[in-house]
Amino acid sequence: MRRNKIKRRKKRLLLSACIILLLLSIVVWTATGLTRPLVLSLLIDADSARNSTVTETVLSSGLLIKEELLVRAPVGGKITLLVKEGDRIPAGTVVAKISSINLSSPGGTADTVVYAPKAGTVCMHIDGLEGVLTPAAADELELSQIDTIRTNLTIHTEKQRAVEKSQPIIKLVDNLEPIIIYLELSGPKMPYKRLKKGEKIKLKYQDSWFTARVLKSKIQKQHQWILVTAKDYPNEIIHVRNANFEILKKELSGLLIPQRALVYKDNKPGLYKIYQRKIVWVPVEIQGTLKNQVAVKSKELSTGVRYILNPQLVREGDLIF
Repeated sequence: MRRNKIKRRKKRLLLSACIILLLLSIVVWTATGLTRPLVLSLLIDADSARNSTVTETVLSSGLLIKEELLVRAPVGGKITLLVKEGDRIPAGTVVAKISSINLSSPGGTADTVVYAPKAGTVCMHIDGLEGVLTPAAADELELSQIDTIRTNLTIHTEKQRAVEKSQPIIKLVDNLEPIIIYLELSGPKMPYKRLKKGEKIKLKYQDSWFTARVLKSKIQKQHQWILVTAKDYPNEIIHVRNANFEILKKELSGLLIPQRALVYKDNKPGLYKIYQRKIVWVPVEIQGTLKNQVAVKSKELSTGVRYILNPQLVREGDLIF
C-alpha cells in the first residue's frame, strides 16, 4: 500500500515537472519570439531605395585658349577704369579715362577716353598669351608646343594707377565663341577610345559640368595630353588661363545600392527588403557596378522601399519592429 502511494506521488511529481518544463518552454519560446525582433530592430542597418548617380573622374590641369582682344592705352597717364571684370559690354563702350599732362590745356592736363573696339566680356587677367594662343592657331599647334608656351605664363591682375602709351589696360573675351582647353593628365588615364577626334567628353570646373569635343590627344609614357573645344561652359572660366578640371571617366545611374547589401540565393543576386515588418528576399538584376555601388532592377523594388544594408544579421522570414 505504501509503495503504491510512493509510486503515485512520483508520477504526480513527474507530471508536474513535465508541465513546468512545458510552461517554461512556452515562456522561453514566446520571449524569444518577442526578443529577436526587438534585437534585430536595434542591430540592423536599413535604407530606402532611391535613384542616384555615382561617377569616376580623372583629375587634369588645363590651359584655356579663347578669343581675346587687348585694349591698349592710346596715351600715357593716370588711368581710371569705368568697367568691372565680368561686364559684358557692346562695341563703343567707354572702358577707361586717361589723364595725361597737356600744357596747352587750362588745367595742365587732358583726358583721353578709351572705347571698346568690339563687344566682349571685360577681363583684367592679362598674361601675355592673348596674341599667342588663339583658337585659330591652337588646332595647328602640336601639343608639346602648347606645353612649352604654358611654362612661360605670367599673369598680371593688379590694378593700374598709371599706364604708358600702348600698354594693355584690359582685355575683351568673346564668351559667345567656343573656347579651346589644353588638358594634361599625369595620373590615371582616360581610355584611348574615348579620346578619338570628335568624341564628346564631360568636364567639371569647380561645381559645374559641361560637354567638350576632342580635337586631338597624345599619350607618352606616364603622361596624356588632350585638346578639346567647348561651346557651352561656366562663365567664370573665361577669366582664367590655368584651371583644374575633372574629366568624367565613368558614370553609373539608376537604383543604386551598396554592393555589401546583395544577398545571393542559388547563385542569383537579390536583396532583403522589409515588407510589413517582415524580411523578404527579392531577386534583382545587376545593371552595373562602380565604386562599390551596384545599379539594380527588380519588379519588387522601387524608390522608397526599405532594404537591409547588413544582411548577414538576418534571415528570410525574420520579423522586426
